[in-house]
Amino acid sequence: MIGKKYGHWTVIERVPSKKHTDADFKPISYICRCDCGNVGKVYAQALRDGHSNSCGCGIHQRRTLNKDK
Repeated sequence: MIGKKYGHWTVIERVPSKKHTDADFKPISYICRCDCGNVGKVYAQALRDGHSNSCGCGIHQRRTLNKDK
């Protein structure tokens, strides 16, 4: 997934998995850079399913555009 783009996120590196209470469940997450420059940790499943497309910067841009109308 490193180098791939999901929405406004670009995957930079994988975060090492930590053990959870359920030994079989180890969510995979990645450090990603948003097009606006912000960096964040995002779960792989959220990227693949389209549940996380940006750091939230797009929401602010849409509100600004709608406010100008």
